Amino acid sequence: MFVNEAILARGQEPDALFAFFHTQRTGGSNFQRWLRQHFPDEVVYSPRTVGNFVHWQKMSDFSTLDRFKVFAGFGEYRNYPLERPLIALATIRHPFYRIVSLYKMSKSHPTHFLHEVAAAESFENFYRIGSQRKGWYFHNLTTRRIGGGSDAKFDQAVANMKRDFGMVIPTNDLFRGSEIMLERYPWKMKPMEKKGARPDAENYQAFDSSPVRAEIMANNREDERLYEYVVRGAHVTE
Repeated sequence: MFVNEAILARGQEPDALFAFFHTQRTGGSNFQRWLRQHFPDEVVYSPRTVGNFVHWQKMSDFSTLDRFKVFAGFGEYRNYPLERPLIALATIRHPFYRIVSLYKMSKSHPTHFLHEVAAAESFENFYRIGSQRKGWYFHNLTTRRIGGGSDAKFDQAVANMKRDFGMVIPTNDLFRGSEIMLERYPWKMKPMEKKGARPDAENYQAFDSSPVRAEIMANNREDERLYEYVVRGAHVTE
């Protein structure tokens, strides 16, 4: 995983702000729930804890966050001139398995906007119909969240990570990511629960032969590069 010790050290400051940039189907909801075991709702700025939530990329008045210790949501990083230490965080998943997970989730959740498509169509048709309806949701979404916009590329995402991200955690390494957080901060809590889930490559192996796999990977080259960079274990110390 990507660990940036210099940025994590900012979290020791009393006015530090942890900002979690969530990408759908990367385990981010579980990570947010874990964070909220330490941070009470009154200091967490998220769609679940405040009304009139404003996404990071649309925020202009940062006094809104004065009383908060955590920002969490489906937002895109921006390099804002904040007057307090920022520790950005993110989770990441192999782009093909993120789409597989999206398909399975959409199929099982009647309220999801692609539920009817997932329930009635094959995985291949789900991807093609879904990407036609909402391409940004299917293509290079993690790079966009970390890189800071619709045109973000791998290099920009890595530059942002080195500037402001304390950690970027692969979905299959969330337990270890939470352990590292607790090694850096004296929070009185336990690491994330190990649920015994199999690694994506094993759990979703049946989808690897899908005729649409090559197409998905071709349309997610930036996310693939970013995922491979993170899982290689980039460790920044200064």
